Amino acid sequence: MKIKNTGKKKALKREKKFKPIMPRPVLVTRILTNEELPFNETANKSELTVISKFLNLKNISYLNFQGKIVRIDSIKFYLSGFLKAKIIQNCIITLDPIKSNVLVQIERFFVNGTQKWNPVDISIKANAEEYDLFQNELDLGTIALEELSVELPDYPRKSNTHFSGISVTEKGISKLNDSNLKPFAALSVLKKKNSQN
Repeated sequence: MKIKNTGKKKALKREKKFKPIMPRPVLVTRILTNEELPFNETANKSELTVISKFLNLKNISYLNFQGKIVRIDSIKFYLSGFLKAKIIQNCIITLDPIKSNVLVQIERFFVNGTQKWNPVDISIKANAEEYDLFQNELDLGTIALEELSVELPDYPRKSNTHFSGISVTEKGISKLNDSNLKPFAALSVLKKKNSQN
């Protein structure tokens, strides 16, 4: 009697369902045939909608990633380029929209993981730990999203906006003051009581 391994099949189906948000694959064979491979990728409207939701943005109206991939040898590659984006985020204090233009210079090193390589034999100013591993194709869209997500401020704040703070207690809401910001002040009172006993 044969026992079917349905768990493994289900895992493979889930893995196949994963699709990049902005797929822009470049096969390693294409990179190997060129000393230098220029690229210029712009997200379309439907991709921008998905990216906006994925990065929790109010809106992203433009995303462009352009540059070149340089072949170092048969398995190592150097990518350099610029990422441009127009985004809108909500201010964490006022919740007002904040428009931003993102311009990032990108430099990354890659090694094709399908072949053996010696991490000691590294050229072009990169250490072994600075190389990203890939297998047979680089996805420029995924690289663009990684870089954009790192550049976005986690807590966007409108200029000249200050948070005065509030204190929520059993008595209700009151303005935050210096005594509220000193949580160990109560310990000094206890220390005084203990020293008096």
